[in-house]
Amino acid sequence: MTGTLYDLGSYPGLLVGSGGPVDGDVLRSSRLHELLNRADEIEGDRFQRRLFSARRERDAFQPLLVWVYEYVGNVSGVIKCETGVWPPGVDATR
Repeated sequence: MTGTLYDLGSYPGLLVGSGGPVDGDVLRSSRLHELLNRADEIEGDRFQRRLFSARRERDAFQPLLVWVYEYVGNVSGVIKCETGVWPPGVDATR
């Protein structure tokens, strides 16, 4: 998907939309509702769960609907992860 990652210390913050490609992982679960509710508690009020369309590199013609936690905090003065990969310095082709 497209967006900008910010380095928030021990975890990233994603702003979806403007920016470049952002690397991520797609997880599936038969307990999705339970896991999302727990993730909502962990992410707290600095992140908002939203549904987006994303594409896997290996199957770019098949879009997926994915839940993403988008950062809703202030990013002024926060360092951008220029490569769109977390953690910084990791090769996106891993």
